[in-house]
Amino acid sequence: METVGLKWTEVFSIKENEQRVRFIEFVARSGFKDRPDIGKGGKVHRTTPVHLATRSYRYLNDAAVRELFKIYDRFDVNYTDEHGWTHFHAACQSGLYEVVQKFLELGQDPNCLWTKTGDSPLRLALERGHKDVSRLLLRYGADPTLAGQNGVTPLHLAARWKEDHSDVAKMLFEFGEKKHHPVRVNARNNAGDTPLHLAARFNRVKVFELLLRRGADPNSANAKGMTPLHELCRREYHFDSMKLFFKINDELNRPVAIDALDALGRSPLRYALDYRNIKASVFLLRRGADANLIREDGSTPLHLICSSSCDKDVMKVFVELSEEKHRTARVDAPDEKGNTALLLAASNVASKVAKFLMSKGVNPNSTDAEGMTPLHAISGGYVDVDVAEMLFELGIDKRQPVRVNARNKSGDTPLHLALRSQYDRRPVVELLLRKGAEPNLPNNNGYTPLHNISTVYAHHCELAEMLFGISEEKNQLVRIDARDRRGDTAAHLAVQFGRKELVELLLRRGADPALVNEKGETLLHYICQRYLGDDFAELFFQINDEKHRLVEVDARDKLGRTPLQLAVANLLPKTVDVLLDRGADLSSFVFPDSSYFDDYSRFVGTHYIPGFNFRLRQASGAFVVVERLQRRGYELDRVGAMAIMNFFAKQGLFEISADVFGGHRYDAITSTEKAKKIMVIPSLSLYDLSRLRPEEMEKQLTYSDFLEFADANHFWPFSRNGIYSLRLCEIMSRRFFRRWALDPFMELTHFRLSILSCEMIMKNLSNRDLRNICLAAEDESSFCFVNIADCEKM
Repeated sequence: METVGLKWTEVFSIKENEQRVRFIEFVARSGFKDRPDIGKGGKVHRTTPVHLATRSYRYLNDAAVRELFKIYDRFDVNYTDEHGWTHFHAACQSGLYEVVQKFLELGQDPNCLWTKTGDSPLRLALERGHKDVSRLLLRYGADPTLAGQNGVTPLHLAARWKEDHSDVAKMLFEFGEKKHHPVRVNARNNAGDTPLHLAARFNRVKVFELLLRRGADPNSANAKGMTPLHELCRREYHFDSMKLFFKINDELNRPVAIDALDALGRSPLRYALDYRNIKASVFLLRRGADANLIREDGSTPLHLICSSSCDKDVMKVFVELSEEKHRTARVDAPDEKGNTALLLAASNVASKVAKFLMSKGVNPNSTDAEGMTPLHAISGGYVDVDVAEMLFELGIDKRQPVRVNARNKSGDTPLHLALRSQYDRRPVVELLLRKGAEPNLPNNNGYTPLHNISTVYAHHCELAEMLFGISEEKNQLVRIDARDRRGDTAAHLAVQFGRKELVELLLRRGADPALVNEKGETLLHYICQRYLGDDFAELFFQINDEKHRLVEVDARDKLGRTPLQLAVANLLPKTVDVLLDRGADLSSFVFPDSSYFDDYSRFVGTHYIPGFNFRLRQASGAFVVVERLQRRGYELDRVGAMAIMNFFAKQGLFEISADVFGGHRYDAITSTEKAKKIMVIPSLSLYDLSRLRPEEMEKQLTYSDFLEFADANHFWPFSRNGIYSLRLCEIMSRRFFRRWALDPFMELTHFRLSILSCEMIMKNLSNRDLRNICLAAEDESSFCFVNIADCEKM
């Protein structure tokens, strides 16, 4: 591919397009010309820069291609590359009128096809918007009916011309008639689209008017079953075009298939509703579109209005126009899931639409495939209470009383859903109760309305009082101790969901504290699992004292766990004190093993986001609980101490760096003023605490001091609060870890060192190291031992 010594491959390897163009312009101005090597048949088979520049659309602009034709200026020969792409194709595609004219004057066939795709020169020119070149080709005999790649004809291209001009299409028709090549107005591309489809899709109003008047079929369907009318319904700004579409067809006495269905069974009206094209929807209804046309899923246009647009005015026009056309809308028609329009309107918070449907006499008790009635949908959604009131009135008018206690497939009544709703449904709850909702019906999980109240986020006490109050007015007894499938009462759930006020209300209303669930857990077991914090146990016993109810303080669940063990494992020192004050048996107390603390870890993962205060609360809480037990005479053994060490490990309470006492500073204070105002104890600020040596910190602060400080939940003004909290945990707990690691360390060294020597060695070990020493001693079959010489080096 060389011309007068030029290596064009190197030219096209230049990255910057602008530099390539400048180089080509320079070569053209220099007067270089290509000399073709004409082969058999007078053809030149060679790839030139013209081919490279135009075949891929990316190398050069049309002006640069024009410069290349100054170099390759032989128009009596048509260079052809291995793909069948010629210089003539390149000139047509680039819109080079003079170049194309020279080719044609010298006898070039205007219908020579690009063999790779079948595209004609006319199609290439039209696709790039070169109107003048297209006219020139037609004048020299270009066939306007030839289809190229994907079955696209020149008329298809004219139908989606970049601007709404019909002159290109007119030109094709005129030259087609002159040259005896009549343009096929209903030609289809590979997708089945006619030019009219494209004109409608791209809203080329003048073009589709021309096409219609030239005999285009307004009802032709493409491969997807879509007619031009389907296309016009997809955009709201096509509305004027739609009106014109019908007007022209009316003038031509050509009926439009207004209810034509695409391959998915969707009519133009369905498209208009799908695309929220309200004007088109109303227009189609006025033209006689079937409001009851059913899709494969059983849904009608009415279903779509109720499930998406939720517009009362559209609904009103929809129904009234249907009635005008004597095609009454089937307002109660169910889809394949059993959904009626009313069910969908209620589910989609369409209060006005729901009211309008009820004014048309819909069935108030229709059910879908899940057993949901309109009352279920209204009760659990965000629809106004007056919609529910209107539904009850409709039932009276139609002598079809609304089934207020109807159950869906989950066993839920409307009252269940109202109580479980994420919205404030208090007015609806009151209406349902006064209309006869049963207060004790369980769903498939055994949940009664009172169970549901125990799980809601807000207004639980008000809802419970409403349930009790209205039931008492009706002489109905609320079964306060009803159990669900797991054996939990409403009080169990109220404790589990942290509803302190509701638990108190239920206890004062007579909830039995001794009832156990399927795991053998009483309310006291739940209270000792942190659900209500550390200050509810005392109130629990006080209320039961007032009610003269005996609480079994040492009750065991099916795993043998007592409330005291759970309170210890959940780090609740106040609860531990209350239990011991109330007679919990300490003589048979067994310190909780790791499985208890595993339950604590799961609870934390569900209910809390651990932070710097929380870490300190975990660490200090563990030691305060042990202190409370020891004050009452309990003696912690190595098994219990090991459980606490393992708890530290699982909760990530060991400091990241082992060099606790080295030169690392984790306590860079971001606000000295704030740190001085935050008091750890009355005589010590957080600022002072950050300046203390570990030994001094251990002397001045107790475990309880750390716990109270953590519970105060101050915001610490440190640059790395998390790391500093771990440092405090490490320092605070060192005394405990050294105490319990001493004997294991001496055992591992076979008692060859004195106690003082062992303590001096352990002084430089981290809490993680001290725990590892205990683990090694605990494993009697372990070959782990401590080298005394190495210890002495430390």
